Amino acid sequence: QQLQQTATPPLIMIPYNFLCWLIDVLFVNRPIQRFWFLETVARMPYFSYITMLTLYESLGWWRSSMDSRRVHFAEEWNEVQ
Repeated sequence: QQLQQTATPPLIMIPYNFLCWLIDVLFVNRPIQRFWFLETVARMPYFSYITMLTLYESLGWWRSSMDSRRVHFAEEWNEVQ
């Protein structure tokens, strides 16, 4: 089954296309550096999530059940491996 293409507003597509072009220009013939850059950008939301959980735990704002702590530990352990 083929999915239908969704129209994207120009407000989203113009910056997206510009950033794709910029990455292509900056990292021409440099695949390792390009991969490292993209990998770093992709991990930023996860690092933010872990940072906020650590802050909440440190300040005592995150008082949750043992199940939630197990999930948090599993997420951290997954990142270490």
